[in-house]
Amino acid sequence: MEPPDLVGKIDHLLQKPLLSAHIRYLNSIRKKAEREDLIEFDRDYVLYLWDEFGPSASKKRVEELNTLRSDNSGTGRVKRETKPSINTKAPSAPVPAGVETELDKAKQTIARLRETGKRAVAQRDHWAAVAKTVEQELADLRRQSRKVDIKFEEAKRAFAKLYHPNASASRSPLEAMVQTEIFKEFWAELERIESQT
Repeated sequence: MEPPDLVGKIDHLLQKPLLSAHIRYLNSIRKKAEREDLIEFDRDYVLYLWDEFGPSASKKRVEELNTLRSDNSGTGRVKRETKPSINTKAPSAPVPAGVETELDKAKQTIARLRETGKRAVAQRDHWAAVAKTVEQELADLRRQSRKVDIKFEEAKRAFAKLYHPNASASRSPLEAMVQTEIFKEFWAELERIESQT
């Protein structure tokens, strides 16, 4: 029932309900196997998963449970297997001189950088709020400026309607000449004001 080669084992394992991390890694190992680019760790990983989740793994687990039940002396409870404690700490070796000092300096640097980072974030937030306020004020000023521009245009049109030389034909030649001069003088000033805004 066991597939004869590593790729077969990978394909068989990919049919199992494994964690997505296992599936992703198994897929990458499969691609490496097709390119014949496997390293020892990849092979060990597949064999470990095969032992844990392969077809013979379920038989092993049933046998372990039966063994535990038979050892339990009729209490109805399954004894838990106790794992031997493993000391993961390295044996204490003499610490070279200067390492403690370097470690303390590194810790101080980390603390200083954390504080600097917190200040930078606070300043960023402050300036973001200031920028938002200034942008709002600018938008308000633009709205007000548009209102002023519209009012200026309306005043200019009203002035042209009243004083343009072609506006009224029922005037005397003297009135028409005076109105024309007034129009020219004021119109030039209005054009100057409009070009400044």
